[in-house]
Amino acid sequence: MSDSLLSRLHTSAQGHSASGPIQVLCLCAEWCGSYREYRATFDALKEQRPGCSAHWIDIEELEDYQHDLDISTFPTILILNAAGELCFSGPVTPHAATLLRLCDSVTSGALSISGSHAQTWQPLLKELRTTGRVV
Repeated sequence: MSDSLLSRLHTSAQGHSASGPIQVLCLCAEWCGSYREYRATFDALKEQRPGCSAHWIDIEELEDYQHDLDISTFPTILILNAAGELCFSGPVTPHAATLLRLCDSVTSGALSISGSHAQTWQPLLKELRTTGRVV
């Protein structure tokens, strides 16, 4: 990631006050080139939004859940608010600004998803909580 991009991310993050920690999960597959390229952008989130807890998850390790979930594009992001409620799920463009906007929207309470859509992800989230990958 270029120094100028990191500088812009830092500038964008200044003045941001998270009301509570949110959890951001990046679901990808190790074999995916986009996955590897996105890693630096995703890891920068921890610095840019200290109130976010970022989790990098290889879906190949979650074979039991792959058939139940519609993960066709990488990276796919899940974002849980401070209460642990799923507020976003879906593929994103691999740009830092996109991820930061999504995190800010969840932190401010401006983003939520329907109960039925959120229910689709509950078995996976339960497994990730049980195994300690997310809280």
